[in-house]
Amino acid sequence: MSKMRELFGGIDWDYLWEICEDVDAENTITTFTHLLTLTILQVTCSIASPKTRPGLNAAKDKILSKLKSKRRRIDRRISKLKKKGSSKRRIKKLEDLAADCVTSIKDHLTKQINAEEDDAIALIKENPKFFFSYAKKKKKVRSSIGPLKAQEGGLTD
Repeated sequence: MSKMRELFGGIDWDYLWEICEDVDAENTITTFTHLLTLTILQVTCSIASPKTRPGLNAAKDKILSKLKSKRRRIDRRISKLKKKGSSKRRIKKLEDLAADCVTSIKDHLTKQINAEEDDAIALIKENPKFFFSYAKKKKKVRSSIGPLKAQEGGLTD
């Protein structure tokens, strides 16, 4: 909220009113209203959290999907070579390549999780709702053990 006040406080509203009067004296209020709407949209978009901006995670997902499809292609090649009875050296080389893909996928996912955590931590003061929704999404609920059946057929605690 303080960032929004800071951004709105930095706007010279008198200057914007003068621009509207100079452009169209008869419809100054309408022009100013349109300009005000655009200004509010600009300010709110500039302080939006990374999760609400469209397309931010698209690049990350594209990289991950490419890595996974590469891994599947390598697995298919390995299975075909095993059916053919190809050389073990060639199969070993492809298995090493597949292991490298798995490592790359794990590294990418770890970076993605760390980036999400960093975003949540950075936005604690500005957008606590984002942080708590992230924390709620990540919490693990452990269920308690229910009552056990006794030898007599009844339930015990």
